Amino acid sequence: MEDFNVLDKIKFAVKGIILLGIVSICLFVISGVLRKKEFYNERWVSTTTYNNFYRLPENSVDVIFLGSSRSASTFIPQDLYDDYGITSFNLGNAQQNVLVSYYWLRETLRTQSPKAVVLETYVLFDYMPEEALNSPETYTHQAMDFMKWGPVKQEAVRAICALDENQSLSSYYTDFVRYHNRWVELGESDFVFDEMVANPGLKGFSSLTTKENNAAYEFAPYTDGSSDSREEMHPVMLEYFQRMVKLCRDENIDLILLNVPFRDRTIAQYNTLKDYTEQYDLRLLDFNESSVYEDSGFDYHEDMADTKHCNYVGAHKITDYVGKILTEEYGFQSHVDNEWDSGREEYDAVMNSSRLAWTEDFTEYIDRIKNNDRYTIFIAVKGDGTEYITPEDNAKLKELGIQTDMSQSSNCSYCAVISGDEVRECVQTEQVTFQGSLRDGRSNYIVQSSGFDAGDVANNTAVIIDGKDESVNRRGINFVVYDNVMKKVVDAVSFRPKKDQMTAQR
Repeated sequence: MEDFNVLDKIKFAVKGIILLGIVSICLFVISGVLRKKEFYNERWVSTTTYNNFYRLPENSVDVIFLGSSRSASTFIPQDLYDDYGITSFNLGNAQQNVLVSYYWLRETLRTQSPKAVVLETYVLFDYMPEEALNSPETYTHQAMDFMKWGPVKQEAVRAICALDENQSLSSYYTDFVRYHNRWVELGESDFVFDEMVANPGLKGFSSLTTKENNAAYEFAPYTDGSSDSREEMHPVMLEYFQRMVKLCRDENIDLILLNVPFRDRTIAQYNTLKDYTEQYDLRLLDFNESSVYEDSGFDYHEDMADTKHCNYVGAHKITDYVGKILTEEYGFQSHVDNEWDSGREEYDAVMNSSRLAWTEDFTEYIDRIKNNDRYTIFIAVKGDGTEYITPEDNAKLKELGIQTDMSQSSNCSYCAVISGDEVRECVQTEQVTFQGSLRDGRSNYIVQSSGFDAGDVANNTAVIIDGKDESVNRRGINFVVYDNVMKKVVDAVSFRPKKDQMTAQR
């Protein structure tokens, strides 16, 4: 009888262990789904960034970039490799504080041996002083959630929670605790994780395509030596900055501090950073200081996406400037690496999509979007939008696979959907409406056109994808370009034929 009881206890224990294992697996899967993600169909690509970092071959990275979103939108690893043969990775993240940067550098050193670290310094000074870590809890999670569990993350989480009483260990150990309310906002991207992180070309870079271009915001670079004022750093940020300095010194890594152009940056902050660079024998590249700004050829209103972040053109200029410094002053040698070679095709595709938003010439625009399997192209004519179309313009449209001669139907309604070799189009005097789906039915669209003969009424031309009108809805030939890989609209423009020209409207 006693043996039977022992056997029952063993069976009970085994069942308990199995049940616990099943529950743990379920919680792990659920937590992964619920965790907040930032893939490359969003403005910031942090989820893609951190997961692709772990896929890098060991000891393959020459340079690591760290900092806030101003780092993520400024440093282009593929450009640095293509132009200078330097391998790098951008670990910047929206509102990344210096504590987080420090621990990501620690994590980097577990698998990589970078020769230089470039730290973007925006959050060294007061950014959100009401927050214990100078930035919100949301963004600390965004940067830390995808760090692999190990001694570095464990130490980082303990430090975060010790400094910020509003953060809890349980929210980091179990994503379900932090994100249990995300059930209501789950979408496709939450369930196709591997597909969404598969972009080897970006390597942490977030390409922004807008232009600040607002003359009301004046930008005047300051001049070295024009003031002796100083501004104190945020105390916690200073502590972890000093830890980073020591870590780099111990590991024989060159630490470079960099300021991205920003109209609210002050010479008092510049002077403080200079003090520390002189104290610790570091290098400061401040693109708000007149000599660096002018040497780089930067143009604030053209090269900024907004008042704080570079667009992809400005990012190329700063990356190029850093590449020259690394080559000429730090002795970096050009070399070949298969990982960076393999990412070039995907990077070029992303950059082509970025350039669409800046393309004003009709012929160049068609050349950028034709014969591209990544794109689904939507066309909807509004009003008498083809009244002055020329035979040359019409011939250019036919390179997309369109058969309709728009010069013979200037007042008609016209819709087209072009995906690969498949072209669906219709022209008629009455309103035209197409409905269909993208990517094997995972996204739905409605395309609607009303030409002049159908009644030119406001909002009667649209390209609606997943419930949102993506068209600019302007008189002319409205284009919406959807990137099937990035799973987002990469451009919307209306080209209006006028006498002797085709004018782009955005």
